[in-house]
Amino acid sequence: MAKKVAGFEGFPKGTLKFFKDLSKNNSKAWFDEHRDDYEKLVKEPSAAFCVTMGERLRKIAPQIVAEPKVNRSLFRINRDTRFSNDKTPYKTNLGILWWTAPAKRFDSGEFYFHIDPVAGTMFVAGGMHQIPQDMLDEFRRSVLDDALGKALVKAVEKVTKAGDYKIWGEHYKTVPRGFDKDHPRADWLRYVGVIGMYETKIVPELHSPEIVDWTFEHFKKFKPLYDWTQAMADRHATGI
Repeated sequence: MAKKVAGFEGFPKGTLKFFKDLSKNNSKAWFDEHRDDYEKLVKEPSAAFCVTMGERLRKIAPQIVAEPKVNRSLFRINRDTRFSNDKTPYKTNLGILWWTAPAKRFDSGEFYFHIDPVAGTMFVAGGMHQIPQDMLDEFRRSVLDDALGKALVKAVEKVTKAGDYKIWGEHYKTVPRGFDKDHPRADWLRYVGVIGMYETKIVPELHSPEIVDWTFEHFKKFKPLYDWTQAMADRHATGI
């Protein structure tokens, strides 16, 4: 956990510089030497943003979880290099997740904030990024259900009409075996996640408290998908 969670004043400009420098010096020795910078420029403002945004999100999603700890709302900066040819030890981006109680992290409707300082881009998202394997059957039943399937299509339409938003989650090239490829919503069976996303160049608001308002305005537009995925997750949890 970050050393403190103070009032959020924006991400320091040094946050971006830290990641850019890290991308050029991605080693344990360099990181250990700059660990205090990481705490001050990354963890502390991330924790403060997490809490502040969580308070705002609860106005539209009362059960949202904002837990400013690593491996909770905050992501580890250490990369998992076990199965990767890239053995650099640290991530050069920042991600923050808000999910829905009482579910486990990644098992519910969620909102997400991401900065890639090296690329100079950022994105925000809302819905469900990766439907857990044991929930895929529930998702597919919901897609095929007359009422729930139509509700998904309507939620997607609301999001895509609300702004320059894309729907992420398409995975399979063909409809999974055992399902009717001619069903009017068959294409949705190829998805393993349903989440609205908005990507842009890093905005000036990042360095001020205004980034809370900026992010929340996008999160509100994603709420139809958040609501649908959360309802689907609730059905799975209760076995209805």
